[in-house]
Amino acid sequence: MTDHKLMEMAAKACGWAMVPNSERQCGGINVHVGGGATIVNFNPLKNSAAAFELMVKLRLTVFVWDEGDQASAAKSLPNGEDPDPTGKAWHADYVQEDGDLAAATRRAITRAAAAIQEAKEGV
Repeated sequence: MTDHKLMEMAAKACGWAMVPNSERQCGGINVHVGGGATIVNFNPLKNSAAAFELMVKLRLTVFVWDEGDQASAAKSLPNGEDPDPTGKAWHADYVQEDGDLAAATRRAITRAAAAIQEAKEGV
């Protein structure tokens, strides 16, 4: 899935709508978040505040660890209970060569949010 599609699916999981015919700015998307408000350049892959917004809105649980080539992972725990104790529902991202643990965490959050929307759509 492309980064753009990940952002679209993550926004949809929150119930947000893309602004029709809006130009992407700096790799992000513009989304309506309700109440007449719009987030311009929503990019949870690059912006920690946007990733945090996804995490809170979707009640994601996030684990961050740093042991060499390890990862950050996120998943939704409805009512605080793990719907899939097998671990298959985790969306992990490994630290890349640059060692940017924050970037790996943002991507894991965005992937988890997109997966929630995929499940809603039956993809």
